[in-house]
Amino acid sequence: YWTKTGQSGIYNREWSTYLSWLWQEEAPILVLGAIGTALALFRARSYLIVFCAFWSMGIFAAYSLVPYKTPWLALSIILPLTIMAGYLIGETYKPGTRALTAVVTGAALLFSLYQAIDVSFVNYDNDAYAYIYAHTKRDFLGLVSEIDAITAANPAKKDIGIAVVSPEHWPLPWYLREYTHVGYWGHVVDTSEPIVIALKPQVPEVERQLGGQYREFSTHELRPGNTLVMFVRKDVYP
Repeated sequence: YWTKTGQSGIYNREWSTYLSWLWQEEAPILVLGAIGTALALFRARSYLIVFCAFWSMGIFAAYSLVPYKTPWLALSIILPLTIMAGYLIGETYKPGTRALTAVVTGAALLFSLYQAIDVSFVNYDNDAYAYIYAHTKRDFLGLVSEIDAITAANPAKKDIGIAVVSPEHWPLPWYLREYTHVGYWGHVVDTSEPIVIALKPQVPEVERQLGGQYREFSTHELRPGNTLVMFVRKDVYP
Protein backbone atom coordinates (compact mmCIF):
# COMPACT_ATOMS: atom_id res chain seq x y z
CA TYR A 1 0.00 0.00 0.00
CA TRP A 2 2.68 2.51 1.00
CA THR A 3 4.78 1.60 -2.04
CA LYS A 4 1.87 2.59 -4.27
CA THR A 5 1.23 5.74 -2.23
CA GLY A 6 4.86 6.76 -2.54
CA GLN A 7 4.87 6.37 -6.31
CA SER A 8 1.67 8.08 -7.35
CA GLY A 9 -0.76 10.71 -6.15
CA ILE A 10 -1.24 14.44 -5.68
CA TYR A 11 1.76 14.62 -3.32
CA ASN A 12 4.34 13.61 -5.92
CA ARG A 13 6.90 16.34 -6.54
CA GLU A 14 10.33 16.95 -8.03
CA TRP A 15 13.44 15.59 -6.29
CA SER A 16 14.54 19.13 -5.36
CA THR A 17 11.32 19.96 -3.50
CA TYR A 18 12.74 19.58 0.01
CA LEU A 19 15.77 21.64 -0.95
CA SER A 20 13.57 24.53 -2.09
CA TRP A 21 11.25 24.21 0.92
CA LEU A 22 14.13 24.25 3.39
CA TRP A 23 15.73 27.18 1.60
CA GLN A 24 12.48 29.09 1.93
CA GLU A 25 11.72 28.25 5.56
CA GLU A 26 14.93 26.92 7.18
CA ALA A 27 17.76 28.70 5.33
CA PRO A 28 20.04 29.18 8.40
CA ILE A 29 19.75 25.50 9.39
CA LEU A 30 20.20 24.35 5.80
CA VAL A 31 23.34 26.42 5.18
CA LEU A 32 25.00 25.91 8.57
CA GLY A 33 24.01 22.22 8.63
CA ALA A 34 25.48 21.61 5.17
CA ILE A 35 28.76 23.31 6.13
CA GLY A 36 28.83 21.38 9.40
CA THR A 37 28.31 18.10 7.56
CA ALA A 38 31.18 18.82 5.18
CA LEU A 39 33.44 19.84 8.09
CA ALA A 40 32.60 16.69 10.05
CA LEU A 41 33.45 14.43 7.12
CA PHE A 42 36.65 16.35 6.38
CA ARG A 43 37.95 16.15 9.96
CA ALA A 44 36.45 12.74 10.84
CA ARG A 45 37.40 13.12 14.51
CA SER A 46 34.31 11.59 16.10
CA TYR A 47 32.37 8.47 15.21
CA LEU A 48 29.17 10.09 16.51
CA ILE A 49 29.59 13.28 14.48
CA VAL A 50 30.52 11.36 11.33
CA PHE A 51 27.43 9.19 11.87
CA CYS A 52 25.27 12.35 12.17
CA ALA A 53 26.86 13.71 8.99
CA PHE A 54 25.96 10.56 7.06
CA TRP A 55 22.54 10.62 8.72
CA SER A 56 21.85 14.14 7.44
CA MET A 57 23.04 13.31 3.92
CA GLY A 58 21.37 9.91 3.77
CA ILE A 59 17.93 10.98 4.94
CA PHE A 60 18.03 14.05 2.70
CA ALA A 61 18.88 11.87 -0.29
CA ALA A 62 16.30 9.20 0.56
CA TYR A 63 13.45 11.67 1.04
CA SER A 64 14.42 13.53 -2.13
CA LEU A 65 14.42 10.37 -4.24
CA VAL A 66 10.97 9.23 -3.08
CA PRO A 67 8.35 11.07 -5.20
CA TYR A 68 5.93 11.43 -2.26
CA LYS A 69 6.68 14.72 -0.50
CA THR A 70 4.83 16.65 2.18
CA PRO A 71 5.99 19.52 4.44
CA TRP A 72 5.76 17.56 7.70
CA LEU A 73 8.26 14.96 6.43
CA ALA A 74 10.85 17.74 6.32
CA LEU A 75 11.07 17.44 10.11
CA SER A 76 13.09 14.25 9.68
CA ILE A 77 15.60 16.19 7.56
CA ILE A 78 15.72 19.26 9.81
CA LEU A 79 16.73 17.30 12.93
CA PRO A 80 20.15 16.00 11.74
CA LEU A 81 20.85 19.30 9.94
CA THR A 82 20.27 21.13 13.22
CA ILE A 83 22.75 18.84 14.97
CA MET A 84 25.34 19.49 12.27
CA ALA A 85 24.73 23.24 12.49
CA GLY A 86 25.35 23.04 16.23
CA TYR A 87 28.53 21.07 15.61
CA LEU A 88 29.77 23.76 13.23
CA ILE A 89 29.08 26.52 15.75
CA GLY A 90 30.86 24.58 18.49
CA GLU A 91 33.91 23.95 16.33
CA THR A 92 34.27 27.57 15.19
CA TYR A 93 33.61 29.21 18.56
CA LYS A 94 37.29 29.44 19.41
CA PRO A 95 39.86 32.21 19.87
CA GLY A 96 40.27 34.10 16.63
CA THR A 97 36.85 33.24 15.21
CA ARG A 98 34.75 33.57 18.36
CA ALA A 99 33.36 37.02 17.51
CA LEU A 100 32.48 36.08 13.93
CA THR A 101 30.82 32.85 15.08
CA ALA A 102 28.76 34.76 17.67
CA VAL A 103 27.59 37.24 15.03
CA VAL A 104 26.66 34.54 12.50
CA THR A 105 24.89 32.46 15.15
CA GLY A 106 22.98 35.49 16.45
CA ALA A 107 21.94 36.46 12.93
CA ALA A 108 20.80 32.89 12.21
CA LEU A 109 18.73 32.77 15.41
CA LEU A 110 17.11 36.16 14.77
CA PHE A 111 16.28 35.27 11.17
CA SER A 112 14.80 31.92 12.24
CA LEU A 113 12.77 33.68 14.94
CA TYR A 114 11.47 36.15 12.37
CA GLN A 115 10.45 33.32 10.03
CA ALA A 116 8.71 31.44 12.86
CA ILE A 117 6.69 34.52 13.87
CA ASP A 118 5.88 35.37 10.25
CA VAL A 119 4.57 31.93 9.31
CA SER A 120 2.73 31.42 12.64
CA PHE A 121 1.04 34.78 13.15
CA VAL A 122 1.21 36.86 9.95
CA ASN A 123 1.16 34.67 6.83
CA TYR A 124 -0.39 31.57 8.36
CA ASP A 125 -2.84 31.22 5.46
CA ASN A 126 -0.59 32.39 2.62
CA ASP A 127 -0.34 29.68 -0.05
CA ALA A 128 3.06 31.03 -1.15
CA TYR A 129 4.62 29.48 1.98
CA ALA A 130 5.53 25.80 1.80
CA TYR A 131 4.57 25.08 5.40
CA ILE A 132 1.05 26.45 4.95
CA TYR A 133 -0.69 23.18 4.21
CA ALA A 134 -4.42 22.33 4.27
CA HIS A 135 -4.85 25.40 6.41
CA THR A 136 -7.94 27.28 7.53
CA LYS A 137 -8.34 30.64 5.81
CA ARG A 138 -8.81 33.66 8.05
CA ASP A 139 -11.98 34.49 6.08
CA PHE A 140 -13.55 31.57 7.95
CA LEU A 141 -13.58 33.67 11.14
CA GLY A 142 -16.02 36.01 9.41
CA LEU A 143 -18.55 33.16 9.37
CA VAL A 144 -18.12 32.65 13.12
CA SER A 145 -18.56 36.39 13.74
CA GLU A 146 -21.77 36.46 11.70
CA ILE A 147 -23.19 33.50 13.62
CA ASP A 148 -22.37 35.28 16.88
CA ALA A 149 -24.10 38.45 15.64
CA ILE A 150 -27.23 36.55 14.60
CA THR A 151 -27.47 34.69 17.90
CA ALA A 152 -26.89 37.85 19.93
CA ALA A 153 -30.03 39.33 18.35
CA ASN A 154 -32.07 36.14 18.80
CA PRO A 155 -33.99 35.26 22.02
CA ALA A 156 -32.57 31.72 21.92
CA LYS A 157 -29.02 33.08 22.10
CA LYS A 158 -26.57 30.15 22.02
CA ASP A 159 -29.38 27.64 22.18
CA ILE A 160 -30.28 28.54 18.60
CA GLY A 161 -30.46 25.61 16.19
CA ILE A 162 -27.70 25.26 13.60
CA ALA A 163 -27.60 22.54 10.94
CA VAL A 164 -24.16 21.99 9.40
CA VAL A 165 -24.74 19.88 6.30
CA SER A 166 -21.28 20.44 4.84
CA PRO A 167 -19.00 17.37 4.98
CA GLU A 168 -16.08 19.80 5.39
CA HIS A 169 -16.50 21.90 8.51
CA TRP A 170 -13.52 21.59 10.88
CA PRO A 171 -12.56 23.61 12.92
CA LEU A 172 -16.15 24.90 13.16
CA PRO A 173 -17.02 22.54 16.07
CA TRP A 174 -14.28 24.22 18.14
CA TYR A 175 -15.58 27.72 17.48
CA LEU A 176 -19.20 26.69 18.10
CA ARG A 177 -18.41 24.61 21.19
CA GLU A 178 -20.60 26.84 23.41
CA TYR A 179 -23.61 26.38 21.17
CA THR A 180 -25.91 23.67 22.50
CA HIS A 181 -27.99 22.81 19.41
CA VAL A 182 -25.59 22.23 16.53
CA GLY A 183 -25.89 19.20 14.28
CA TYR A 184 -23.03 18.10 12.00
CA TRP A 185 -24.75 15.96 9.39
CA GLY A 186 -22.18 15.86 6.60
CA HIS A 187 -24.91 15.75 3.94
CA VAL A 188 -28.08 17.65 3.03
CA VAL A 189 -30.97 16.86 5.38
CA ASP A 190 -34.54 18.04 5.80
CA THR A 191 -34.29 20.73 8.48
CA SER A 192 -36.02 23.82 9.78
CA GLU A 193 -33.20 25.09 11.97
CA PRO A 194 -32.68 28.88 11.86
CA ILE A 195 -29.14 28.54 10.45
CA VAL A 196 -27.95 26.09 7.82
CA ILE A 197 -24.31 25.84 6.71
CA ALA A 198 -23.47 24.03 3.47
CA LEU A 199 -20.54 23.48 1.16
CA LYS A 200 -20.72 25.50 -2.06
CA PRO A 201 -21.38 22.49 -4.37
CA GLN A 202 -24.36 21.61 -2.14
CA VAL A 203 -26.08 24.97 -2.68
CA PRO A 204 -28.50 23.90 -5.46
CA GLU A 205 -29.64 20.88 -3.44
CA VAL A 206 -29.96 22.94 -0.25
CA GLU A 207 -32.02 25.60 -2.04
CA ARG A 208 -34.40 22.93 -3.36
CA GLN A 209 -34.66 21.37 0.09
CA LEU A 210 -35.21 24.60 2.02
CA GLY A 211 -37.52 26.26 -0.46
CA GLY A 212 -38.21 29.98 -0.16
CA GLN A 213 -38.11 30.20 3.64
CA TYR A 214 -34.36 30.83 3.72
CA ARG A 215 -31.99 33.27 2.10
CA GLU A 216 -28.34 32.87 1.29
CA PHE A 217 -26.69 35.03 3.91
CA SER A 218 -22.94 34.84 3.13
CA THR A 219 -20.07 32.74 1.78
CA HIS A 220 -16.70 32.18 3.43
CA GLU A 221 -13.62 30.25 2.33
CA LEU A 222 -12.82 27.51 4.81
CA ARG A 223 -9.62 26.41 3.07
CA PRO A 224 -8.46 26.17 -0.54
CA GLY A 225 -11.18 24.45 -2.55
CA ASN A 226 -13.74 24.48 0.28
CA THR A 227 -16.18 27.39 0.55
CA LEU A 228 -18.93 27.41 3.15
CA VAL A 229 -22.31 29.02 2.42
CA MET A 230 -24.60 30.10 5.27
CA PHE A 231 -28.37 30.16 4.90
CA VAL A 232 -30.56 31.95 7.46
CA ARG A 233 -34.29 31.51 7.89
CA LYS A 234 -36.01 34.73 6.87
CA ASP A 235 -38.10 35.05 10.04
CA VAL A 236 -34.99 34.78 12.24
CA TYR A 237 -32.75 37.48 10.82
CA PRO A 238 -34.34 39.59 8.06
